Amino acid sequence: MPDTPEIDAAEVLSVSAAIELAQDALALAPGRIWLEGEVLGFKGAHQSGHYYFTLKDSGASLSIKMWRSVVARGMRCPLSEGKRVKIRGAFDIYATRGSLSFTAEIIEDAGGEGELYRRYVELGKRLRAEGAFEREFPIPERPQKVVVICGAGSAAEADIFESFHSHGVPMQIYKLPCLVQGPAATPALVRALHDAASIRPDVILLSRGGGSMEDLWAFNEEDVVRAIVECPAPVLCAIGHESDHTLAELAADRRAKTPTAAAEILCAGWVRVREDCADWAFRIERALLQQLEHEQLQLSALRSHLAAQAPHRRLERARSAMHSCELRMSNAMQEPIQAGLHRCTALAGRLNAGSPLGLLNRGYALVEKPGGGYLRNPKEVTSGDSLRVHLSQGEMQVTVE
Repeated sequence: MPDTPEIDAAEVLSVSAAIELAQDALALAPGRIWLEGEVLGFKGAHQSGHYYFTLKDSGASLSIKMWRSVVARGMRCPLSEGKRVKIRGAFDIYATRGSLSFTAEIIEDAGGEGELYRRYVELGKRLRAEGAFEREFPIPERPQKVVVICGAGSAAEADIFESFHSHGVPMQIYKLPCLVQGPAATPALVRALHDAASIRPDVILLSRGGGSMEDLWAFNEEDVVRAIVECPAPVLCAIGHESDHTLAELAADRRAKTPTAAAEILCAGWVRVREDCADWAFRIERALLQQLEHEQLQLSALRSHLAAQAPHRRLERARSAMHSCELRMSNAMQEPIQAGLHRCTALAGRLNAGSPLGLLNRGYALVEKPGGGYLRNPKEVTSGDSLRVHLSQGEMQVTVE
């Protein structure tokens, strides 16, 4: 083995010192330069007002940033994915990560679109003319067998299966991990679509997370698009973010904004059925309770009626009716008797009033003459005649003088 050269401690630099050397080297380079390339990964202005995207040519790519303070005067054309632009600015090294970037001061239209975007448009036109984008297999409302094609361990996979798990839908789910970026992704996606179709699923979900046009390019390849067109099962695509549009999504039977939105579409029918079942269960329970309450009221009324028809109750009512009749009969009999008694009493009073005994009771007396009869005139007797005097309490003999 060759001898290892001795290391001079003075030649060993810290990472920070090396970054400083690189920054010094950039400082010696020409201050402001112009670049030309294709815009990739453009998502619009950041919430801070700064712009971040990638500038790419056929051999390399470079991170571009444009600060909010220079946008008003330096942004001289609208930006879009795949657009060719000229950018004036300077290189910069971000010390924390040691990453090289380019700080833009002026962005101008370079005329025309980038190579990737041109290929995207041309292939899209040709496939559309062939009718490749006219598939419209209906996505089942409640799929039972689903195949998911996405990157293994990716954020898209996590979002999809988290949505499935949270909804607890009764679906049989097959996972087909697949490359979704780079040159090897195209044949891998075609093979995955063929394998998925062989399972005879109700729907195939083809998905990946967001990225630049270059990152998503496998989903713009003709072989992948034709594999979707020829797939015998319905295909639901969710590629990137809402602003991303790939040819694979145009060929699919339906597009979702995001991987999570695609999972929600597949779960929606099951969720509605569960909600409908819960609603019907509530309605049935309420109807049964109302019917039970009605029957209880009917039963209570029948119980009361039955209790009223019990033999002892009927005997009590008959006894009460008999007593009432007896009372009415007694009253009917007593009324003429009482009337007679009152009449007799009145007549007796009148008779007593005219009776001699009545007069005697008031202090009068009857004087009987010796020959019989009652004395009415004093001239009818003489001195020495014996008279009988009748009083109310007896009688006595008197002599006339």
